[in-house]
Amino acid sequence: MKRVRVVIGASLPALLAGMFALASTAWADETGTTNSRKEDRPATGSNIRRDKTPLLSWALPMDKTYDQLSPEEKKHVRSAYEEMPATDEPPYPLFGMGKASEPMSEIQQKLLAQGRVRIDVRVDRNGEAVSATIVETPNTTIGKAVAMVLMHTKFKPAKCGDQRCEMDFPFAFNFIVK
Repeated sequence: MKRVRVVIGASLPALLAGMFALASTAWADETGTTNSRKEDRPATGSNIRRDKTPLLSWALPMDKTYDQLSPEEKKHVRSAYEEMPATDEPPYPLFGMGKASEPMSEIQQKLLAQGRVRIDVRVDRNGEAVSATIVETPNTTIGKAVAMVLMHTKFKPAKCGDQRCEMDFPFAFNFIVK
């Protein structure tokens, strides 16, 4: 499985059009090598759980912001991280996952991809996605397309104590063709 880091500065429609045009292009990670699992690499500052797949596979309400989630739903989000102090909060899509799911739905209708996509999005202290690492994908095209959507998603910044901080947001979704 290849790991891909995506850093984006173009418009979403232009990027998606380019994605479909480059469907057969193979990508390697930033070093030119491939790695099958994050667990094979030493930790690099992220506190996303490495002992199991992150639990954010979207069993949460798509239309709720982090502040609107119930305590049990917030616990579910926090469970994707190791040892997160009670005073910390993870990054989360500012308007809930509903906004990001609309272009993902369009992508799925065109590509008809099937399988699990896992992407870690690095979110800065201002809530901007600064990079995305594809951890798992059924094919490169859907992985890159979903990463681009997430890169254009505005996030609620993470909180470390009483300050905003940079942190990864783990995204996982299982695409199914019916």
